[in-house]
Amino acid sequence: MSKPNTKEKILLSALELFSTKGYEGTSVRDLARAVGIRESSLYKHFKNKQAIFDAILEYMESYHNEKMKEMAIPLGEIEEVAGEYSAFSLDHLYQISSALFLMSFKDKVEIQFRRMLTIEQFSNPEIKKSYKKYFISDILNYQTTLFSKMIQQGRFIDCDPKVLALQFYSPIYTLLALYEGQLDKEEEALSILKEHISQFEKSYRGEGK
Repeated sequence: MSKPNTKEKILLSALELFSTKGYEGTSVRDLARAVGIRESSLYKHFKNKQAIFDAILEYMESYHNEKMKEMAIPLGEIEEVAGEYSAFSLDHLYQISSALFLMSFKDKVEIQFRRMLTIEQFSNPEIKKSYKKYFISDILNYQTTLFSKMIQQGRFIDCDPKVLALQFYSPIYTLLALYEGQLDKEEEALSILKEHISQFEKSYRGEGK
C-alpha cells in the first residue's frame, strides 16, 4: 500500500489510541500529538472526534477489500465466486482460510480495529451494532449466500446453508479469540484450523466431489 497521507495518518493514529485508551479516553489533543500536528490542523481534515471514528469504519472497508485482493481471495458476483470455491481443492481452501485467519491474527490494523470495537461496544449501542456487523452478521450472511450457491452446484450436501455457515465460521471465530495476542502459537493455531477445514470438508462434501 502507498505511504499514508496526513488524513490517513490521523485515522491510523486514532485507531491505535482508540484500541488502547478507548474512544472516551482519547482526546483530540492526544490525536494531534500522535500524528505530530496541531489541533487546528487536525480540524482541517475532520470536524470532530466522532467524524474521525466514523471515517475509521469507512477506511476499514477499503482496507479489507485491498487485503482481499492482495491475497487473491475470489471476489465479484456470488455465482462466479461460488463456482471458483467449488472447484478448489482441499489444500486451496485451507490456503485461503489460513490467509484470512492470519490477516485477523497478525495484521496490526486489523487487530487494533477489532480491539477498538470490542472495547467500545459495551458503552455505545451503535458501536455494538458495528461490532456485530463486521465480525459476525456480515460474514455469516455472506457465507450463507455463498454456501447456498455451492450446495446448488453440488459442492456440499443438501442442508441448511445458514447452519453450514455457522458450522464453518464459529470454530474459526473461537480459534481467533482463543489465540488472541499469542503470536508465538501461530503454528499451533494453524494446525487446528487445518484440521477444522478437513473435518468440515469430510462432513459436508457433496457426492462426486
